[in-house]
Amino acid sequence: VALGGARRKMSENCNFKATGKKLMGHSGAITCLDFSPDGQFLASGSADCTVKIWNFKSGKLLKSIEEHTAGINSVAWGGKSGALCTASDDGKILVHDVKTWKVRHKLIGHTKPVFCVDMSKDESLIVSGGMGGKVRIWSGRTGRCEKILPGHVKPVTAVAFNPEPPKSKGYPADKLIVSSGYDGLCRIWETETGHLLRTVGNDLNGHPAV
Repeated sequence: VALGGARRKMSENCNFKATGKKLMGHSGAITCLDFSPDGQFLASGSADCTVKIWNFKSGKLLKSIEEHTAGINSVAWGGKSGALCTASDDGKILVHDVKTWKVRHKLIGHTKPVFCVDMSKDESLIVSGGMGGKVRIWSGRTGRCEKILPGHVKPVTAVAFNPEPPKSKGYPADKLIVSSGYDGLCRIWETETGHLLRTVGNDLNGHPAV
């Protein structure tokens, strides 16, 4: 992936014009990227089934994670930089301990490819979505699935926690998530109850796919 300002180009390597460094290592197309919250590290996922961890300043490859058996679709750091979540076409989500790079949890529940994953700022919750159309909320501490939200009738393509919800609504950080999918809908959920708070877009005049 080549990054220059807001532009992104798909390739098999990372080329950072700002630093003049090329991050070489993947043998397949790079499908996802995420910076650690402290900005020191970059995680990249690829169709070659690996996740690679880079020191952004030096461009050095620190770790190559080879735990998945199919292409990587999403990577997400926890807010404390203590964990990294990876989601794959193999239907699994892995939570890696950043200190040891050992797998802390294997999140098993999706029966089809997982397209997206995100971790809360305090690393207590994980949200995921995929081909099956379900949004799942997991415990970041135990790895157990706590809720299944059947809010989409087509694949879920993106999920995210809201770190700073509107104070007027009384929702603390990490208590709301948003999901979107091929059905053209964006849905906002309350994590504690699984209650659907709002839907943006509709089948008639919303996004054809998100």
